[in-house]
Amino acid sequence: TALSLAPLVMDVRQIIKAVNCFKHAISQDDSCFDCWTGLAEALSALYEYTHDEDHFLQANECYANGSKIAPQEADHWLE
Repeated sequence: TALSLAPLVMDVRQIIKAVNCFKHAISQDDSCFDCWTGLAEALSALYEYTHDEDHFLQANECYANGSKIAPQEADHWLE
């Protein structure tokens, strides 16, 4: 919800909140494909706001982890 809300209210704090929520979810279940995808999307959005290369690299790592969990998800590979 925070990730969807962020562009509507133009508030980067909502993206950071989404990143923290997805990280918490992954700490509970590191084999959750949706959690890895959500974290990757949140970090990509954070990169768009900050242009910090570290966020871009972290997003790529999250996409890679998600791809290992569910290699059959074609849309995920495109991201």
